[in-house]
Amino acid sequence: MVRREGDEIRRYVHIGTGNYNPRTARYYTDFGLLSADPDLGADLSELFNVLTGFGAPTGYRKLLVAPRWMKASFLEKIEREAEHARRGRQGRILAKMNALVDPEVIEALYRASQAGVRDRPDHPRHLLPAARRAGRERADPRVSHRRALPGALTRLPLPAMPARRRCYISSADWMPRNLDRRIEAAVPIEEPKHRAEIRRLLEAMLEDNRQAWELGADGRYTQRTPAPGEPDRGTHRVLVERGR
Repeated sequence: MVRREGDEIRRYVHIGTGNYNPRTARYYTDFGLLSADPDLGADLSELFNVLTGFGAPTGYRKLLVAPRWMKASFLEKIEREAEHARRGRQGRILAKMNALVDPEVIEALYRASQAGVRDRPDHPRHLLPAARRAGRERADPRVSHRRALPGALTRLPLPAMPARRRCYISSADWMPRNLDRRIEAAVPIEEPKHRAEIRRLLEAMLEDNRQAWELGADGRYTQRTPAPGEPDRGTHRVLVERGR
């Protein structure tokens, strides 16, 4: 939205991890960012000019846009974490998405894992456990953190996320159709309180001991179950209780 405020023209933008379908909005859950950031407003204006055939930008200020830049940026960020690990520094990646099937991204993640980027010490060569969840609501947010991650959920606590770590939300799964054949956008989350909220939600998913399934090194999924005496921490139940 563009409107005049005094002597200035100001843009307001909304970028979300889902779409604006009124039917699916009843049961999908998403992350969304409403912003008046001038750089994001300019980026979105240029992106819509691309969609209407009136623009061909050579780059964007803050957005990661597919098919030209997003995948290359993710691959570069994965390799950067691998290099941190090779140099003995902490390298971590955390991402939540519906599908991870892009061969180049998967290969990059395995190379990073072999370099030492890992989510738990007993799986040094695999970004495992990957986890999937099911429940009464479909969780559609796609989010990724550098130094904090792509494709794995783990029971370990998330590390602190200072400003130098990157956090993005997007509607794009890590699939060839999203990264190579569609126009998609990922937006950085820069406000500390917004990053903290994303972390809080991810932690609830990481601690899920009821709805999460772990992918083992043998390629098999195992559903998590509470240990004797351990409280049930199904993600949807936790989030519903928090919202009361």
